[in-house]
Amino acid sequence: MAEVTYREALRRALDEELDRDERVFLMGEEIGRFEGSYKVTAGLWAKYGPKRVRETPISEEGFVGAGIGAAMLGLRPVVEIMTINFIMVAQDMVVNHAAKIRYMFGGKVGVPMVIRTPGGAGAQLTAQHSQSLEVWFAHVPGLKVVAPSSPRDAYGLRFKLSRKLPACPGSHEQLLAHCRALLAVHETGGGSVCRAHPQVFALVASGELHASALSLLKKHLTSLPRRSWH
Repeated sequence: MAEVTYREALRRALDEELDRDERVFLMGEEIGRFEGSYKVTAGLWAKYGPKRVRETPISEEGFVGAGIGAAMLGLRPVVEIMTINFIMVAQDMVVNHAAKIRYMFGGKVGVPMVIRTPGGAGAQLTAQHSQSLEVWFAHVPGLKVVAPSSPRDAYGLRFKLSRKLPACPGSHEQLLAHCRALLAVHETGGGSVCRAHPQVFALVASGELHASALSLLKKHLTSLPRRSWH
């Protein structure tokens, strides 16, 4: 067991997928020599080279479209958009192409790709860099949208989604460096149920919801057994 940050869990998942399947490659702005804005891809360009970790121009619509084409032809792209706010530039590619192609081709052609992007407020960034737009894509048939709230869930959920349908994982920017958890070397799986109750189901999806969800439960669900909330 080792304590890892959220970003380290993501990096481990990417590293393992690149090593497991030669069809997997990464693409995005400044993810190679600069190692990404949040250092999630640190070391991967040096390890796998520019063919597997591809740096792109500042053209979200263009490189998301390139990822869709690569996925249709049998590759497994993991496309990084620097922040979810910039995904609006590629909205047509995500909603009308990545999500729809499998249905338009009668299931004969799929788009097994991942679009990975952070978002959220609270990091003293500008208004255009502080939005949480995951819910938009949750309403789009043909996409899988996940926003894990812990390193364990991020590692377990994200990249196995790329094997069938387009997936749009989102992560809160403040979780990347400050959220830590113990992670076994080969731990895999899905999200965890932190606390069960027959009348309550709360899905804590991202960093902003941690405090608000727990506060709401503490205030209104007094019938729950008194235990630690940590």
